[in-house]
Amino acid sequence: MVKGHIEMTNEYTEQDYRVRYVEYCMESGEDMSPEGFREYVEWVQRAMSESRVKVSAATSGSGS
Repeated sequence: MVKGHIEMTNEYTEQDYRVRYVEYCMESGEDMSPEGFREYVEWVQRAMSESRVKVSAATSGSGS
């Protein structure tokens, strides 16, 4: 893996993440940085993963 490369593991492209990160920084007053961007992407991916697990668990038992 190339240093600084972020693996995009869902439907968002790196450009999508960059646009959302800029919006996040503008709204929150956070300073933009390469490390902050990586942390932001990781946070979004974790949140999306947790959301999918909750939805999957909720729908898997609904037919019983």
